[in-house]
Amino acid sequence: MIQGYPEQPSVIPGETLTLHVSTDAPQFRVDFYRQGQTLVFKQSSGWLTGQHLPPHLPYQDWGEDGIGLHGEPLLGWPGYPFLIPAAWTSGVYIAIFVQANGNGTVINPPATRTPDARDSKTLFVVKSAVPGRTASLLYKLPLLTYQAYNQVSWQGYDPVTQQGGWSLYTVPKPHSLLIAVPPAVSIRRPGGGTGGSPWDMFNFDPFDPTPRQTFVHWDAPFIAWLEKNEYKVDYCTDLDVHQIPTWICLVPIICCSVRDTTSTGATQCAPTWKRLSRTATTWHSSAATPAGGGSHSMMRLLSAGCIPGQTPLYPTTRKTRSPA
Repeated sequence: MIQGYPEQPSVIPGETLTLHVSTDAPQFRVDFYRQGQTLVFKQSSGWLTGQHLPPHLPYQDWGEDGIGLHGEPLLGWPGYPFLIPAAWTSGVYIAIFVQANGNGTVINPPATRTPDARDSKTLFVVKSAVPGRTASLLYKLPLLTYQAYNQVSWQGYDPVTQQGGWSLYTVPKPHSLLIAVPPAVSIRRPGGGTGGSPWDMFNFDPFDPTPRQTFVHWDAPFIAWLEKNEYKVDYCTDLDVHQIPTWICLVPIICCSVRDTTSTGATQCAPTWKRLSRTATTWHSSAATPAGGGSHSMMRLLSAGCIPGQTPLYPTTRKTRSPA
């Protein structure tokens, strides 16, 4: 098996993306795709030497050395740098990890027609170096929501065996652990949109059988529709908005497909977000919308005509609530 994650979830063209990877195969490469109407292949890396490292605890930075529940040392996952080409446009990109046997022969090839997987994939965002210069929409990827639901492994924590992962919503009770753990999760671990397992995989959506708290379920359909209809879009993550709140002042419309899940640190930015969001029209889709859910609701709103330069912008902010 192979898993990985980006050290930073978003980059600008010309910057270096570092992917931390663990694999039980002797070598691997990374194939990069951009989410458009479909997954569009961009480029491949060369073959890289694989290393097999243990999973860490959910709240730890998996790229740093850590300590496990039983006091065992957990070595940090190695980082592999990749220069992002200057010509890459803003968007959501999927890094697909391809394993080989040491002689360049691929083993267990991952699916390349979907961004979704429980391992072997991770996502990151390429941001515009000059947000809003050519775009009328800012699409905000709900990274924190995906990480809140992410437990990485398919197996939830079992207090008997003391094995398995947990999410922000399933932190084990103190009496079931040998050590005290914080009520928090890290974004520096596999999963978070793709490449890991949400804790609520059982939460079936009758309109879309893909796992609910994943990129393929919420964002990919809406992004595919935007790109098919040639909307000019800049992309970022919710972490970008929290770190640089003025991002939302640079474009007239902000879109997000699920409700944000925020931690204590992120919540501290909420007053700034609310104040600045009055300068732009903010759309937030509703998971309760029949026959397709949030992304389809957003598509209908945009189809009604709200993009500057195409049809007049609606004068009021449109928000709908989502149980996410």
